[in-house]
Amino acid sequence: MRTGEWKDIASVCTALVFALVLAFVACALPTSVVNECAWGDEVEDELISDIQEDGETAGDQDALAGPGGIPDDEEPAGESGDASGPAKLSDEERHLMEGLAALEARLDEELGELETAKANFDAVHAGIARGVSARDAVLGAGKDAAKRMEELDRRRLGVLARIRTVQEELMQSDEFGVKALMAGTSDVADVELRHELLERLVIAEGKKMRQTLSDQRRLRIELVLDEASACHARRDMRETMEPVNKAAYRVERGCAHVRQCVKDVQLAVEGISDAHLALEKAGDAALFHADAALAVVVDIERLVGAWYDEADAHAGVRDTISFGEGVDFSLPEDEFVKTWGSAIDAFYASRSWTSGAIPLQGYGRAMAASAWQHHIDPRLCAAVSIVESSGGQACIRPFNAWGWGAADSDPYGLAVEWGSFEEAIEAWHEGMVTSTSGLAMASTVSALGAVYCSSPAWGATVIEQMELISGFVR
Repeated sequence: MRTGEWKDIASVCTALVFALVLAFVACALPTSVVNECAWGDEVEDELISDIQEDGETAGDQDALAGPGGIPDDEEPAGESGDASGPAKLSDEERHLMEGLAALEARLDEELGELETAKANFDAVHAGIARGVSARDAVLGAGKDAAKRMEELDRRRLGVLARIRTVQEELMQSDEFGVKALMAGTSDVADVELRHELLERLVIAEGKKMRQTLSDQRRLRIELVLDEASACHARRDMRETMEPVNKAAYRVERGCAHVRQCVKDVQLAVEGISDAHLALEKAGDAALFHADAALAVVVDIERLVGAWYDEADAHAGVRDTISFGEGVDFSLPEDEFVKTWGSAIDAFYASRSWTSGAIPLQGYGRAMAASAWQHHIDPRLCAAVSIVESSGGQACIRPFNAWGWGAADSDPYGLAVEWGSFEEAIEAWHEGMVTSTSGLAMASTVSALGAVYCSSPAWGATVIEQMELISGFVR
């Protein structure tokens, strides 16, 4: 072996011996000395683990040290001088935190159901487009035939007026001819020519009249057939739109439930004041969550409101307060009142079997007539009366079965009073279209409920009653 290699081996051995000596010295030193050797204020991991194994923590050591254990030039940890960290939540604050978490979970659940209902609505809506367009063409043909009939009737009346004029002139022509001959201003030839011209005119107008009458008879047959087709088309239209309306109403109920959750969150957060920082942060997060959910509801309500406008367009009406039924306000008033008045009274009668006599039963025709006049969904008045007073069984003021004017600040004192149900029905419909609070601008029943009543769930209940009324339409 070379001399250089021996030197290297000797150096390594020397280093190992020196390391062993240092390790022995380190083990012999007290813990405080070792801590002083640590870099900065940190404690080495191995030493910390040794302390934890002994069941002691840094906080425990500070507590054992007492006031004298904290150097004068150092500040105590935390505002209270307790180095154990921030103050704990009280039992009440912990319950509030748990309540907020539960409300947010319910809000997420309602939003999930709402999104599912919206997806179903989108699918059903997309599936009826072709059928609705075909029925629109049939309904349009019937209305065109009615316009043609009106034009022919005007022509017939015009012909009759001209013939009447000619007949009057013919009756006066003999007297005129005699006077003209006696005065020497005309001769027999002139009078005969006048008679001949008038007779030809009568014959010509008579042919026009016969042709007009023939056209009217033919068009009347077409009109009857078109009306029958239109009647079937309207019935088919209602049947076609019914699945979309049901899907839309499910969305409406989902919107109302989410609105209720949002209100519950807002009320819960209002009860938090001068609370723990963690609770205040949780309240802010819950409010942000609720605001985002409300924005989703508003967008979805706008989508459903667009469908209601589309349903009105298929019925040939516009500028109505109507929610999905596609109510045809172009129908003659008698037909409209008969259809919806009977349905409303049948609806009230069905409820009287379980809830006793309904004071508003028998006022269906009055409700339908007022709805036709103001272009308001004929189901709405009856549905709201059930939600607010069980059909007049519990009026807040005389004949006020709709809670009209009953603000939360003083419901009984601010509620309106009427002299009869007939007066109340007309005033309620008039108030709906003239109110400045936004009732007439609501695109859905859920949005209407946000204005009409302090309970967001109001809209879902009204929708249920409106659906029941639709079931009684023949």
